[in-house]
Amino acid sequence: MTQRFSCSQLVVFARLTKFAQVGFGAAFAFGVAPWAIALNLSINPSLAGDPFRTEKPHEIGDQTQAAFEAIFQQGNYRAAEGYLKEALAKEPNEPLAYAMKASLAYGNKDWAKLSTYSQKTLESAQKLIPTDPLRGNLYTAVGHFLEGSVILIREGTANGVPEAFGRLRQVYKYLDKAEAISANDPELNLIKGYMDLLLAVNLPFASPDQAIGRLQENAAPQYLVHRGIALAYRDLKRYPQALESVNRAIET
Repeated sequence: MTQRFSCSQLVVFARLTKFAQVGFGAAFAFGVAPWAIALNLSINPSLAGDPFRTEKPHEIGDQTQAAFEAIFQQGNYRAAEGYLKEALAKEPNEPLAYAMKASLAYGNKDWAKLSTYSQKTLESAQKLIPTDPLRGNLYTAVGHFLEGSVILIREGTANGVPEAFGRLRQVYKYLDKAEAISANDPELNLIKGYMDLLLAVNLPFASPDQAIGRLQENAAPQYLVHRGIALAYRDLKRYPQALESVNRAIET
């Protein structure tokens, strides 16, 4: 993965703050609620504790998984808040829980909570590295990403870019470490795939097809894979392919 960054990439980094809302963002303003209406889903979380892997699941926690599915599958943010409250009490070492809290704070424009939970995402991820290096490094990257978002929100793009530049380097540093551990991991490829897609549709030299391929081949869960691909095709004005991906997301 390249470690060279341009000014245009840093501008895109400012736009990538929306990643905290679907993935947190990605959860990023990708319209979860309308999808929930279309799918007409009810809250019924499974008990595996890992919404990304069907084989060799990692220890993520039932409450964290329930919150993830409430946000991204059902679009039920009220239920998600309840699950996250339980997750922080029962699964306090899970960085995904803090990342989702940061995402909800971003959606509510609560910048103080965004800052708090971005920091907690980073701290908990760093503590996870010795026992789960893949997810620890992955969410250390997410934590730096969220903290970079806080910088850009607080200081603005013009003033915040120098400090955000350092955060962006850390994001890719730890994504590289996670990828070196398991390049085909579905959780890694979902998060990195969304980031690559956002770069690809905003930078002329980036390859959207390569980013789409990463999502299609290795990312999960499928409803987020197809949703991300649909939005990428929409932004690229490839509307028939966008509609096809929408239909696939609804089917899954």
